[in-house]
Formats: sequence, C-alpha cells, structure tokens
Amino acid sequence: MFEKKYNPLHNLIKTASVAVLGIFVTIGLTGCDLGADLDSPATFEVLMHDAPTDDLEQFNVHVKSIEAQRAGGGWTTIGEPDEVYNLLELVNGNKVVLGEEEVESGRYTQVRLILGEDNSVLNKDGEVSNLSVPSGAQTGIKLIINADLQEGVRYTLNLDFDASRSLIKTGESPNINYVLNPVIRAYEEALTGTIGGVVEPAEAAARIDAIVDDTVFTSTYADENGGFLLIGLEPQSYQIVIEATEGDYETETREDIEIVAGENYDLGTIELTGSEEESEE
Repeated sequence: MFEKKYNPLHNLIKTASVAVLGIFVTIGLTGCDLGADLDSPATFEVLMHDAPTDDLEQFNVHVKSIEAQRAGGGWTTIGEPDEVYNLLELVNGNKVVLGEEEVESGRYTQVRLILGEDNSVLNKDGEVSNLSVPSGAQTGIKLIINADLQEGVRYTLNLDFDASRSLIKTGESPNINYVLNPVIRAYEEALTGTIGGVVEPAEAAARIDAIVDDTVFTSTYADENGGFLLIGLEPQSYQIVIEATEGDYETETREDIEIVAGENYDLGTIELTGSEEESEE
C-alpha cells in the first residue's frame, strides 16, 4: 500500500478541531429558468485531489461516503466509496471520483464528507503511524457551497484536501503522534483555471507554489519528467514560485500570472540554475 515519497510539514495546525475552508460555488446556464421543474433530475459528481505536504511518503485517508444537502431538504448520498486514498498521489491533475448520483434539480447548500477509522501516515524513515481523527470528522466534515443544479446538467464539485495544513504532529521522536484536522477547499471545476509547465532538470524534484498576497493558495510537485499542473485556481493574479527539493538550485519566480476560468496558462519550460552547476565548473 505504501509507495510514494514526500518532504517537510508546513504550517502545523494548533487545534484538533475540524477546520474546513469552503468557497461559494455556482453554476448557471443562460436562458434556463431555475424556477421551472425543480424536481427534475440533475447529475451531481464529486472529485477529490490534494495540495501536498513535504514530510511524508504517504498520507492515507479513509473516505466512507459523500453527501449533499438540497436547500430546504435532507441529505442525499452521492457516493459510498469506503476506500482508503493516499492523498499524496492525488496531485498534478490526478483526481479520484468519490461519487456520482442523479439528484433533484435545485439549489444545494452543503456537502458532507464522512471519514472512517483506517487513516495513517508513512514518514520518510518508513515508520507507519495511525492518524487520529476527531469525532467531528467521522460524523461529517461539512463544506458550504451555493450550487444551482439544473435539469439534465452535470455539476462537478472538486474537493481540494490540503494535506500540508490538515496534519497536526504532537510529541517528539520516537513518540510522535499525528492528528487529522481536515482543511478542504470546495470549488466548481468550470469556474477555475490551471497553470502548467515543465521544470528542468527533472531531477530537481521541484515544488511549485501558487501564491496570492504572500499566502500559498495551492501547491504541487513536478513529476518524474518535470511536468506539473496546478488546478482549481480562482480567476485572479498569482505569483508562481518554483523551488528545487533536490540539489542546489536557485528558486525561480513568475509574477502576475492572470488566470481565466476554463483556461490553462502554459508557463512553458522553466530552467533551474544554481551553485551546483557552478561547483561543477
């Protein structure tokens, strides 16, 4: 079950209560009357991906089910995967489908992610630790949305599970314990854009951060060929920081990258240079 590698934890959370980040998401089609035939079916799909952490080889989360709440109504089950997912594999555009279901059309105001008990982390030393989950996360992590689902329309909601901010490490080696404090961003896919490119050399294993107002909005790592894709970016201006995690290379920065919903911004090939090359000379 254990396969991949990751590096140093960022921004440890100081509370074990469940923290959830949600953004209001909407969908609408020109010329459709939302007031007409709100009981006709629509399709609700939920996907999950990760903004990675640095210090682990695996971050395994047990997802039992995902539910959605229609305004003025109860909860509808969208999916019951009852599967364990390694969040650190869900980067660079890799996503997992948590569920897809035909539902009543109309406005939906919340989704609820229900976790199981089989949660764990694998650190760089090969040590596996069980991941404690507060009871609130097991009974349901609620995310606020604002989605108008229309008859015959597929609505795709993405859950960006921020691994770097979802883990609390307590104690000191060899008595380290981990607590899951889920931080999740919900967004409607059609309302966001992407940034892609290639980092050379690929051996630098670069981390790529999208930053807004000095705060990391989301991150990813270049793959074995140097390629990367930042997804789920709201339409606004970003600073992109490319930093090697292997070798001694200079950090590269790209300023004022403007994102348009539904479009990909191609940064092309980014060449890292630095003291490693100088020392070889």
